[in-house]
Amino acid sequence: MSAERSRVVADAVRLNDRRVRVGAPGGAPPDPTLRMIRDERGVITAIEVTCSCGQHHRILCQYDPAQQA
Repeated sequence: MSAERSRVVADAVRLNDRRVRVGAPGGAPPDPTLRMIRDERGVITAIEVTCSCGQHHRILCQYDPAQQA
């Protein structure tokens, strides 16, 4: 990729308070992680995914009441 293609024009930049890692040293980014969120009965109610880029996503689990014992 040429240097010309890797530039970001000023009009395309938005400033905010979030920190973003760019070109962090240390080789490959960390692997994505999964964490199961359980209620007091031990039933998984959500799955929390942390992407290797640092973003967090929570997937809520809903079960069919007819399928539960």
